Amino acid sequence: MSKEGKRVQGLSLRTRIMIFFIITIVTSFIGIFIISGQIIRRVSQSRIENAYENSLSTLIAAIENIIDNMELLSQQVGFGMNIAEDITEFNSPQVDSYEKVQINQRILDRLRQLTFANVNIGLVFFEYGDEMAVSNFNINKRLDTKEEDYLFRANELWFYGPQKSLASYNGGQVLCLMREIGRLSPESENIYFGIETNYDTLENLLKIDKAGVKGLIFVNDEGNICYTDVPDLCSKGDSFADYSNDEKMVGGYRYFEKQSKLGFSIVEVVDMKLEKSMYIQDFYPIFGSLLIFVVIVALLFVLVWRNIYAPLKLFDRELDKLLEKSNPDKEEIILTGMLEYDHLLNRIDEMRQQIQAMLQEIVQRGEEKRRLEIEKLRYQINPHFLMNTLNTMHWMAVMNKQPEIDKTIQALNRLLFYNLDKDGYHTDIERELSAMGEYMLLQKVRLLDFSYEIRREPENAEFNYVIPKFILQPIIENSLIHGYRDNMNIELVVQDKNEHVEILIIDDGQGIKKEQLERIREYMEDRSGDDGRRNAHTIGIGLEYVIQSLERFYKKSRKNWGFLIENRDEGGTLVKIVVPKLHEEKENVESADC
Repeated sequence: MSKEGKRVQGLSLRTRIMIFFIITIVTSFIGIFIISGQIIRRVSQSRIENAYENSLSTLIAAIENIIDNMELLSQQVGFGMNIAEDITEFNSPQVDSYEKVQINQRILDRLRQLTFANVNIGLVFFEYGDEMAVSNFNINKRLDTKEEDYLFRANELWFYGPQKSLASYNGGQVLCLMREIGRLSPESENIYFGIETNYDTLENLLKIDKAGVKGLIFVNDEGNICYTDVPDLCSKGDSFADYSNDEKMVGGYRYFEKQSKLGFSIVEVVDMKLEKSMYIQDFYPIFGSLLIFVVIVALLFVLVWRNIYAPLKLFDRELDKLLEKSNPDKEEIILTGMLEYDHLLNRIDEMRQQIQAMLQEIVQRGEEKRRLEIEKLRYQINPHFLMNTLNTMHWMAVMNKQPEIDKTIQALNRLLFYNLDKDGYHTDIERELSAMGEYMLLQKVRLLDFSYEIRREPENAEFNYVIPKFILQPIIENSLIHGYRDNMNIELVVQDKNEHVEILIIDDGQGIKKEQLERIREYMEDRSGDDGRRNAHTIGIGLEYVIQSLERFYKKSRKNWGFLIENRDEGGTLVKIVVPKLHEEKENVESADC
């Protein structure tokens, strides 16, 4: 074990609880911090976006209302008041100066009637050809109708701006409408009608008094910039698409765009430092809640500490007292007053008594083991004496020229040596077959009228596969004792089946009773019993030994095996044993000993 593993195992409960508490607090704090931060950021971002979207919607609605009023006024002037005739007459060379003054005054009176009730209308003027004809205020210059300056157009109406007013009294930004009225005769010039918003109408709308707003950009219906109060970010006349991107950023600032139903758009450029400040401001309450959470968890930790660790210290002291006593059996258990800990103390006392009983049992078993070892040595002496005696009888038979007796004695000697072999409880198939040959030879001496045959398939195969020892003799013995008849024949066949080996014991004796076959079948089906201990001896000691030996041997080596016994149709019994191919040098057969 590594030093690090020893160090982790050596941590005290107090340290483990402290580490668990710190990890829980830090993990919870970080998790809540991240989740809360994401939620607050999204809420703040959504709130800011909604605020800017609403302000743009309000601005566009106000400008659309002003444009509607200007368009209505242009319709009234163009179609309802016959001002075009007055303008044409005013510019006619046949009209003298006095009449021109009268006509000009009449035109101005009509204009005042139209604009008196509309506070959003400021300058109203007429152009006759390239000349300024009439205006309700003094004009410094003519309107410069560049293509890049227009906001949008609707049929014969052109809207310009925001731009500086043409009126001398107004230096602010206005919206301007230009409309061509036309010419009344081929000899006359085209008449143009223009309207500007009042001096403070658009200024009030464009006034930036909202935190974080850097400026406004007006984009006409062709996507070109017609007005900007952030010239350091974009230039008038350029396409706005050249400055913007998919992240809605322009020049390092974020923008919000709202399109009017008339085709133009208004862009509000904002500094996202406001978003960060609002995010931090909104996060303060969450941070305070997190601190409160940490304090509550710390209090819970102290409470848990007092209810778990403190009683454990008392528990440890009581254990020390019990261990220090010379005769703990006579000591009373000191309880803690808590049901769970008192239960543990009682269980410890029971375990201590069980340990003492186990120690006494170990001592008794040690004495019994020594006694059995002595008996084992004695039992090992007797077989040696028996085998030496048989060896002496073998030479006596040779000297007296008794080959049958000699053959029988040698068979018995080899069989005893095989059965008393101390190499373990396992053997291989070849040795088991050889031992069965000796056994049937001995049985043939006793029962002269039966024959036997041991056959390998294929004939030259060697079956050096590990199996439990002494599993064939009980089956052959049952055939000779319970199924014997005169001139009986027994075949012992071993077949190689690629992945496994099949061992067949076939006889043509009396067979086995149906009741016994049924008991064997039930015994095999009940193999899930307690370690193979089913209804003992219901099938006979020999078969029970064979089945349990196979089961325990291959269960520990995790290999499949099979056992089948049935009556043959032509008479006699068939026993089939299926075993896997295990090699002693490759498989852990020692661990599979029965």
